[in-house]
Amino acid sequence: AVMFHTKQVPLELKVTGTPDDKYGDADIAIPKEVVVKGSAYTLERVTSISADSIDISDVKKNCTVKVVPHLPGGVELAEESKNIGVKIEFK
Repeated sequence: AVMFHTKQVPLELKVTGTPDDKYGDADIAIPKEVVVKGSAYTLERVTSISADSIDISDVKKNCTVKVVPHLPGGVELAEESKNIGVKIEFK
């Protein structure tokens, strides 16, 4: 069996736009870190993970916008980071 290691690294994520304020003020929770897994050798070289930028200007209701990370070969998201997203909640 292959032994997987995990590592918490910074998430480089650009969020653009602001939700329309006619729907109320929005609290926006942007994940700052992500947990990845892979072999110790592979994770040694991972210092951060980048992701597709997210435009939240069309958001009209409470939701979580899924983050699409760019993972290097041999690296995957650990279970606790599988459903990582930008959470938007209107007050």
